[in-house]
Amino acid sequence: GYALLEERMADGVPVKPGAVELVDWAREAGLPVAVATSTRRARAEHHLERVGLLHRLDALVTRDDVVEAKPAPEPYLTAAARLGVAPGLALACEDSA
Repeated sequence: GYALLEERMADGVPVKPGAVELVDWAREAGLPVAVATSTRRARAEHHLERVGLLHRLDALVTRDDVVEAKPAPEPYLTAAARLGVAPGLALACEDSA
């Protein structure tokens, strides 16, 4: 549960290798960037801020923003809408196993 997650993140929030660089590359290329997560907003903002990603995003869609969480398509569709991008023109990168 959350206690184990908090223990694992005591030394910092884990970030997939290359994630920050990918976001920076997309931004430099003029591509809008969003995160769609099943995490609640306060926790997501806290973690994204800790790893230096929050200010790099054009949109953040959290569990608090949707009725159906991932793997339902609603978070992804909401993120695309907030970016003003047609879903068929968006690319989603997943960090889960």
